[in-house]
Amino acid sequence: DETDVTSSSTGEENQKESSLPSSSTVVLANHEDFIRPDPDSRKYRAIRLPNNLEVLLVSSPESDVEAGAVHVQAGHMDDLDHRPGLAHFHEHMLFLGTEKYPSEEEYEAFLSTHGGSSNAYTDMEDTNYYFSVTPHQGDDQDDDEENDDDDDSPNKTSVGLTGALDRLAQFFISPKFDVSM
Repeated sequence: DETDVTSSSTGEENQKESSLPSSSTVVLANHEDFIRPDPDSRKYRAIRLPNNLEVLLVSSPESDVEAGAVHVQAGHMDDLDHRPGLAHFHEHMLFLGTEKYPSEEEYEAFLSTHGGSSNAYTDMEDTNYYFSVTPHQGDDQDDDEENDDDDDSPNKTSVGLTGALDRLAQFFISPKFDVSM
């Protein structure tokens, strides 16, 4: 089984490197470029997607979990003086539905179907949103997901991971921020 951990970075150093989106994915660092302890058998790769989002991929064949996370460089220190708690409030608002997945319960229900869960936290300078799923659990229950490939190989991306990444990405693409909720 494979574990994928995804995180983004938007620091100044990244903006200086490439301010215009590329038309292809760029490998920023291969496994050999990472400094890691000897007992760490996981494989690492850092990439930049065409939209300039930087992604850290971590793969562990021994793992029975697939996971993803989005790291946002904004936290409590970014709150306006007259709006303390705004960053933390924003963290919670993202879980209230998106244009593509409008139901407040949809994200957690999907993760639960796939043996997973999610959480988030707001720190002084950062906010992190993360989830995990069990590989291939519930894949046969998703009629609305595209899964025409009957290959059960361990390198195949599960419906759970694909669907969870899409739902998490929608938090940042088209959140509802519905005032009635």
